[in-house]
Amino acid sequence: MSEGNIEVVRALYEAMNERDFERGEALTHPGAEWISDPRVGMAPRRGREAVLSFFRDQAEMFDDVRIEVERLSE
Repeated sequence: MSEGNIEVVRALYEAMNERDFERGEALTHPGAEWISDPRVGMAPRRGREAVLSFFRDQAEMFDDVRIEVERLSE
């Protein structure tokens, strides 16, 4: 992943932590794919709307959901 893409991903996580779904939509590629931790048991989400739907669902289920990035690499 290029340095520029890493910054976009960081900005996306920041937007989702702030529940700023409008900014999240602007940062999410139309062909994005979200693969949850296998322990969660969810199928991958494909496409901008499906990925954002995942974040919205999490925000509705939990009062304080925060995504903490441990590592992003090129």
